[in-house]
Amino acid sequence: MTSLPTPGCVHLWHAPLHADDATLAMLRSQLNAQEQARADRIRIAKPRRQFIVARSLLRRLVGGYLDMRPTDVELTF
Repeated sequence: MTSLPTPGCVHLWHAPLHADDATLAMLRSQLNAQEQARADRIRIAKPRRQFIVARSLLRRLVGGYLDMRPTDVELTF
């Protein structure tokens, strides 16, 4: 994907947070059980879908920087 930023270098990412149903299902599969449960607690469809897309994108970006599969990235907040 992309190499790690060097000191003083910033990578800025911008992405749309919408996806069709098939893509959303694939992205959801990259989330761990806690993230899926969190998504399920979001009652309004649009924010729930945005959460799934954003969290999956974060996993994919971090995984790309660290040469890891998105499902292997451990995110803690």
